[in-house]
Amino acid sequence: MASDEELDNMQQEMTDVLASVLAKYENSMITKWIALVEVVTLEDGERGLWQLASEQTKAWDIKGMLHQALDQETAKTLVSFIENPD
Repeated sequence: MASDEELDNMQQEMTDVLASVLAKYENSMITKWIALVEVVTLEDGERGLWQLASEQTKAWDIKGMLHQALDQETAKTLVSFIENPD
């Protein structure tokens, strides 16, 4: 498990990378971000979820952002099903 200093470094690196990508492709800036990543441990091949959020992101922000993303994906799935029921 990463130390507090390593987590701080990861947060800063992620913020820098995301800010650069969004500025280039979306002409926007970051306010908050969440990373939810499926990982496989190298020792035993066990799968799990790894998560990290931008500095000082509150739990309710994280839950709200994840719910919003889930709602958007649900809507896309429903539209796809309606347009192509086969």
